[in-house]
Amino acid sequence: TTILVLLISCANVTNLILSQHARRQREFAVRSSLGATRLMLGKQLLTESILLALFAGTLGLCFAYFGLDLLQGFAEHFTSRANQIRIDIDVMVFTIVISLATGIAAGILPSLAKPNLVTALKEGGKSSYSTEGGPIRNALLVSQFGLSLILLVSAALSIKSLDEIKKVDPGYSGTQVQALQLDLNWTTYNSAESQWQVTQTIMDEVKALGYVDKVAASVTYPMDSVMSAFGQIRQVVQFDDRAFDANERLDNTYGRGISPDYFDLLGINILHGRDFSRHDTADDPRVIIINQSLATQYWPNESALEHKISFDNGQNWYTIIGVASDVVEQSLTSATNNQFYRPLAQFPSLHVAILASVATDQETYVKDIKTIIGRIDSQQAISKIESLEQALENSVSLQTFIAQVLTIFAGIAMFITVSGISGVLGYLVSVRTREIGIRMAVGATQQDVLLMILLYGLKLSIVGLSIGVIGAWWMADLLNEHLFNVASTEVTIYVVCLSIMLVVTIFASLLPSYRASRMDPNQALRAS
Repeated sequence: TTILVLLISCANVTNLILSQHARRQREFAVRSSLGATRLMLGKQLLTESILLALFAGTLGLCFAYFGLDLLQGFAEHFTSRANQIRIDIDVMVFTIVISLATGIAAGILPSLAKPNLVTALKEGGKSSYSTEGGPIRNALLVSQFGLSLILLVSAALSIKSLDEIKKVDPGYSGTQVQALQLDLNWTTYNSAESQWQVTQTIMDEVKALGYVDKVAASVTYPMDSVMSAFGQIRQVVQFDDRAFDANERLDNTYGRGISPDYFDLLGINILHGRDFSRHDTADDPRVIIINQSLATQYWPNESALEHKISFDNGQNWYTIIGVASDVVEQSLTSATNNQFYRPLAQFPSLHVAILASVATDQETYVKDIKTIIGRIDSQQAISKIESLEQALENSVSLQTFIAQVLTIFAGIAMFITVSGISGVLGYLVSVRTREIGIRMAVGATQQDVLLMILLYGLKLSIVGLSIGVIGAWWMADLLNEHLFNVASTEVTIYVVCLSIMLVVTIFASLLPSYRASRMDPNQALRAS
């Protein structure tokens, strides 16, 4: 995307330099008649272009320096390493190199042009638009439209994809739920009993806070970026109602320990059977809850309740006491996992997450949590604190970043293209002043002149957009892996983007078209 914007900028600057070069045809003709060679003129134009590019690059570095805090703030939403963004010697060298390359690219075409001395001296610099670089200017403008459409379509597809992702029902509610992650010190909590005891103590202390409604504990939680893939079932699984198969492994299946009230806290429905209770302790029979996907896969025509599952070749059996609704655990764009839930009292863990539904701001909760943990165990560190709403937003951070960056670049590209079409049409009006005067003198109305200039801009845009559709189609294929429930060839997106570009072209063309239509024929005919 950065390269596309750079190409659009180069095309725009080259167009402006070509227009300025055409205005200076008389100057170059005089220089040539006085002995200046094409090489000398080319060096002058390249020097001017490179100096302009270096000045622009320096100005860009200044903007980047003063906007660094803004950039870091933007990047913080997507990465924890935002503070490492800085302007160093590598960035400055890169900027200088790009500025030099841009200056050379923008100045090379005008420097190659061969002035027509007789025509230039006779017309005093009012060269014909079509014969003095006109086709090149048109081609550059066409390329700007094409590249802008590519970025606009890419941005629209990304925004549509992000919207589709956010429509996905995750299967739980994380509203006002805060998650506290702890990695218990294994030298202090070296037994299952001590691990569950300290977990219970923390939950009781948190529940005692006046603004806390519900509390639960779990090894991990939906969209947990640290432990979301923890607990994948890799061992052989045995079922009580079918023959043992040594190769029977569950694909895409995870297990986690949870405390009672976990489902209630997150709004996850128990479709059949019951939830865990405080009576499901380490001394009680081993029980388990599975999700609906797993129940449908293995017991499609009967209830999964009271069936038993073993993960250790039949040494220990777990009775299914409930079936919970499906939850999207790792990413809104991924398929629902098969899930086992086990009582945390029967399967404690050194890594535990305390989930609490709070009616206060995160800052107050964090302060109180630190006090509670310090009181229970002053040596225990807090690994992470985040809201489940934050975790959900972070799970789509890549898609959000892509959509926002593409939107920004598409906006910049459209702005550059608008200035390009406006500048080219303005130049067209200036060099065709006599022609416009003659047309109006022999009967052309203001509307005729306005339409003539307006249609000229539209013709260029239509050619560029036609080429851009092909490029956008190709670019969309590259974006396919980041799109969700959106076809890269979705016609509606292309129609909307084409319409936007055409409307923008019309508005950009109106000012020079209006100026041409308001021209006084007498003054136009007297123009040199």
